Amino acid sequence: MHEHHSNIVVLTILALVSSCGARLADEAGGETSFLGCSQDADCTQGQGKCERGTCSEVGASGHTLSPRAVTTPAAVPETSPVPSPVPETSPLPSRAADAAGYTLQLIDDMEVPLRGGGSGFTWRYLGNWFLTTGSTSMDAERVALNPPRGDSTQSYWIGGAEDLLDLWAQLSHPLGDRVDLKSYEGISFWATSSVADARLTVALDVGWNIEDGLRAETPQKVVPVSSVWQYYEIPFSDLQAATGASSVDFIVDARSGAFDVWIDDLALLCAGPCPDLLQ
Repeated sequence: MHEHHSNIVVLTILALVSSCGARLADEAGGETSFLGCSQDADCTQGQGKCERGTCSEVGASGHTLSPRAVTTPAAVPETSPVPSPVPETSPLPSRAADAAGYTLQLIDDMEVPLRGGGSGFTWRYLGNWFLTTGSTSMDAERVALNPPRGDSTQSYWIGGAEDLLDLWAQLSHPLGDRVDLKSYEGISFWATSSVADARLTVALDVGWNIEDGLRAETPQKVVPVSSVWQYYEIPFSDLQAATGASSVDFIVDARSGAFDVWIDDLALLCAGPCPDLLQ
């Protein structure tokens, strides 16, 4: 009878151990197994007892606690890595064609100066960049872009004075003759400013006479320029259907406060193939 009672106690303990192990597995969300042993030394750091092939912890009071269990964590669902943010930049148009279907013929990409430096450039003709301030005109200043705009490392700069400023490309230098533009649809360029809300007047045939750039009869269009590089296309139809010009002008009215504007990659727009520059 006494032996039968002992068997009941043992079965009850084993049932509790099994229940405890199941609970550990359920709470951990993984798979639970007990540490096996053949002697006390097999248990972790010798701090447990080997009882019936299973390690049991020993409490501070010396009592044997529940069997020690090892829980294998549930598998973490595999997820796709989060891509790093892509820096926001303005798209660079092709030097051959743009999204509107125009073909671009660069007048000046501002990258390589003519031999001997200066502000000259060559396209169909020899040209030159000038900066006019009030009644004074001088060669314009090419500056390094830091950071570069894509593969562009230099541009022309307008600024540095509280005045009416005109950065202009003389299309036929040095005489300043008018150039036939009937084969073209307009002009394109890139621009940015040191302020977020600059206004830039794009005009034709102003040149030395900067005050003419603000007259209503002058072919012109005002565009907003921000502190982020933007690409602009201006059809000649917006410039009073010009068929020729001696200069392309970028005018800044900084009389109420100086600010800077940078111009890059001046080009002409062609509806189809552009004329051969050697013609």
